[in-house]
Amino acid sequence: MASTEQIRNNLIDKLLSINNRDIIVSLDKLLESTIREKDIYKVSKQQNLILAASETDIKNGDLISDEEVNREEDLWLNK
Repeated sequence: MASTEQIRNNLIDKLLSINNRDIIVSLDKLLESTIREKDIYKVSKQQNLILAASETDIKNGDLISDEEVNREEDLWLNK
């Protein structure tokens, strides 16, 4: 199996051989979206507390289904 470096170099070689601008733009957008997915988000102390409480709810099984949320919402809206 090829190493990461070999794969990267092969990709670079292939990219350098592409002359079609549309393909290059599409590949750039794909790579950019992949990079953005790894962005780190800073959260406030309050947001951190809310996230911790949510994780605790999940661990304790304190969950509600989408259907149940929809039913409760309909009741609340008097539907």
